Amino acid sequence: MRLLGRESIQLVLLDIDMPGGSGLDVLKAMKKRGFDIPSIVISGSVTATVGDQLVQHGVQAMVIKPFSLDRISQEIQKVIGSRYPSESDAGDANEG
Repeated sequence: MRLLGRESIQLVLLDIDMPGGSGLDVLKAMKKRGFDIPSIVISGSVTATVGDQLVQHGVQAMVIKPFSLDRISQEIQKVIGSRYPSESDAGDANEG
């Protein structure tokens, strides 16, 4: 949490169960402090209730463990791409 106010962070990857707290706790704290940073939660299992809470607190994607490198890469690209479109994406949109 200390880095959020001092560094330029484009994406936060969280686990539900982390030492000293949970990914949900981090999301709640981020929202409370006004941080609008895209986030992906990685977990071995997410109940419907926890999933709903994650969405309410701004999580953009959830990836269930175990996952492949391709799977997490796809989610990162999707989340980052929707938030920070590349210049080539903008050019493609202007051509149509």
